[in-house]
Order: sequence, then C-alpha cells, then structure tokens
Amino acid sequence: MTRKIVQIDATKCMGVSCARCVLACCSGALGFEDGKAKLLHKDKCDGTGKCCIPVCQVRAISLIEETE
Repeated sequence: MTRKIVQIDATKCMGVSCARCVLACCSGALGFEDGKAKLLHKDKCDGTGKCCIPVCQVRAISLIEETE
C-alpha cells in the first residue's frame, strides 16, 4: 500500500530561524532535528501538505509516495 507524506529538503530548509512549517502543521507531524524541519511522525502526516507547503518560502517541502 502506498500513501503520500511530506518530504523536506534539508539543504533548502532555513530551519529554526523560519519555523513556519512546523508551526503551521495541522497534524503535529513536523518538528526539528539538528536545527532543520523534519517529518518526525510519519503516522501523523495527513499526506496533503495543505498546511505546511503553502507557508514554506524556500519551497523545501514536497509530497512523496511511501510504500508501507
């Protein structure tokens, strides 16, 4: 079975100096690791990106398909 989840490009992410995606995440799936935003709770990700993608100014967030 496949489902969509968000993926954050750490090379683009501005991390804790921005924090918009982490604060905007509707499901509480995003957090910080090593100063960069990261999907910490895959099981919580709604797979739409409707809250986090629009607020990312550097376009570091995309949707990918993951096989469970």
